[in-house]
Amino acid sequence: MQGNLDVVDALLMAGKHPDEPLRERDFNAGYTPLMWAVNRRHLQIVRRLLMAGANVNAVAEDGSTAVMMTANAAPESLEALEMLCAYGPDIHKKDWRGRSVVREARDREKNAGKPQMREILERHFPGTDFEAA
Repeated sequence: MQGNLDVVDALLMAGKHPDEPLRERDFNAGYTPLMWAVNRRHLQIVRRLLMAGANVNAVAEDGSTAVMMTANAAPESLEALEMLCAYGPDIHKKDWRGRSVVREARDREKNAGKPQMREILERHFPGTDFEAA
């Protein structure tokens, strides 16, 4: 969570599974290290966890996935979305609010004039129906 790549490397080398959720948290229950890295925009750690086999489709107790952590569309989040898309995330999975990353991308473009999320998703998932989201 602090963005320390050396700690992540040490944990992985010690045999820790990259999908092991943090247990001591009552909030964000079931969030995996990948979810936290995406949420906190620690791109080197996102890359390392993906290379270590982190499950891009792991689901937290609230229904969130790592790809949903990119919904703010900040530049680092867009870079994380690009990385995640290469690993085949379920872009139609809905979170606790009933929203998918496809819907978030559609709404960012329509309401804020920011098409970047949609462009990334279309590049990786051609033919996605954004209007049906």
